[in-house]
Amino acid sequence: MPIDVPLLERLKANWAAIKSRLVRDVEDKHRFGVYENTSWSDSCFAVLLDRLGLLEEWPRTPSGLLSTEDDVFKDMAALYPVLQPLRNVRSTLIHLRELRVTAGRDGRNRCSLKPYRSKTGRNYPASAEFIFGPSTWLRSLITPEPGRAIAYIDWTSAEVGIAAALSEDRRLQTAYESGDVYMAFAVDAKAAPSGATKDTHGKIRDVFKRVILAVQYGQGAAGLARTLGIGVWRAKELLDLHRRLYGWYWQWNEWTLQRANFERRMQTVFRWPMHVTGVTKQTTIANFPMQAHGSEMLRWACVYATEQGVEVHAPVQDALLIGGTAEGIGGVAELTRAAMASKRSEIPSGSALAQG
Repeated sequence: MPIDVPLLERLKANWAAIKSRLVRDVEDKHRFGVYENTSWSDSCFAVLLDRLGLLEEWPRTPSGLLSTEDDVFKDMAALYPVLQPLRNVRSTLIHLRELRVTAGRDGRNRCSLKPYRSKTGRNYPASAEFIFGPSTWLRSLITPEPGRAIAYIDWTSAEVGIAAALSEDRRLQTAYESGDVYMAFAVDAKAAPSGATKDTHGKIRDVFKRVILAVQYGQGAAGLARTLGIGVWRAKELLDLHRRLYGWYWQWNEWTLQRANFERRMQTVFRWPMHVTGVTKQTTIANFPMQAHGSEMLRWACVYATEQGVEVHAPVQDALLIGGTAEGIGGVAELTRAAMASKRSEIPSGSALAQG
């Protein structure tokens, strides 16, 4: 990836002072009270969760301690946005104790993507080396060379789309294909009129977005109620509404859990496996099909885009960072979108995918 090398060197030279400033700023603004200088305090974090009403809901390690893994923080911050600033600064401090992002003589950042390292088969590059690993503000280092341009092409609400496809829930598929699955859910629930948009019914859309995220991350009615600031009974109503509207999805979800626990194994349509044990979380099982198939999709998108001559700078979760000339980047972006939308029927008959 093309990097602003002079700015990178300035960051490295002032990294210690920057970390102290990051902590001071987030504590001054949000009063989390979990840092002493730049040191994290587990006991203070427990006090914070208790104050927010999240102490009982927060995931714990097998030994019973509060889990502070970044994946846990990522999921919980998605459910409780008040924690996002804390997650950002914590991720930055943990993964970038030293700023190890480097640039070669050509001004490009390179690191091992470590494909298939995670349970879901997703890439697992070192956060300290991969510019997309830590907090988003560091991505401002990504800068194309003169006369060049970059574009970031991603799938919208990819996990919901994958769930709709795998479950064969026609109503959920239609909601996803509308282009705004959150608004479509609100319309299906008759909470917004047909034709409603983010601009016209933004607050209603936000509520139904939180419900879909709650379903995706396995959040219960009590947690959803705290997130939305509503009664538990109303949160339960919203979750039950999702179950009634998208019944095929929920049947598939239950069948997936039962089969995985019985067979002690799961796999994608391309046979990437995950072994299920007695300590495997049910939320991990429920989320595996979406995450693992998302990784499969991304790999094929890289193949198709590269075969079309697209310069793929990096795969990033559910997106591709691509490059091209400043004049031609629009055409390159269209090629990339076509690659990411390729269907099985369009794959040459001699390919391993078509045979599989």
